[in-house]
Amino acid sequence: WDEVDGLRILNCDPVANIVDSTAAGDSFGGAFVAHLVQGATIEDAAKAAMLVAREVIQYRGALVPEIFKGGE
Repeated sequence: WDEVDGLRILNCDPVANIVDSTAAGDSFGGAFVAHLVQGATIEDAAKAAMLVAREVIQYRGALVPEIFKGGE
């Protein structure tokens, strides 16, 4: 985390293979809320959500094949 003008900013490493940004925001939001509901801090929920969004943008479409196995 960095702090700029009183705001906390979560930094992440660049993604080398960006394929499609479809569903990146939805994936971030879903993961963020899911982690909060499970008791995570805002900081930990944001970190987890960032990792999910980083995976999603490396694939075409809204689903990451390794995560989504269909029907699970």
